[in-house]
Amino acid sequence: SGNVMALDVLRVLGRAPGLFEEVLAGIDRDLGTGGRGTIGVLKAAMQVAATDQGSARLLTEQLALSAAAAELRRLGAGRIADAFVETRLGGQWRTTYGMLDSRHDARMIIDTLYPPVT
Repeated sequence: SGNVMALDVLRVLGRAPGLFEEVLAGIDRDLGTGGRGTIGVLKAAMQVAATDQGSARLLTEQLALSAAAAELRRLGAGRIADAFVETRLGGQWRTTYGMLDSRHDARMIIDTLYPPVT
């Protein structure tokens, strides 16, 4: 369940104190300026989760979304990563599945992720 996964994340981070900073460094490196503010949010979520296990789910969710965004950017999917960061890590949409601001080219995203079969 989500609670067990979140507690597992806290347990692993508790056993390897430097791991969180290493993960953040990798996310920060891959997100670059497109993820400005993400690392601060993750650090704040970790501080809260360290004293309130109930907020561990938020930390785990934010870590997973941040890692996914960083991986998109690392793979060279910059415009897709930009849309992902804006709609999943900030802004008004955050957890509304499928929402995408009209500034992002939805057709390009679909065509990139699901190229036509020839």
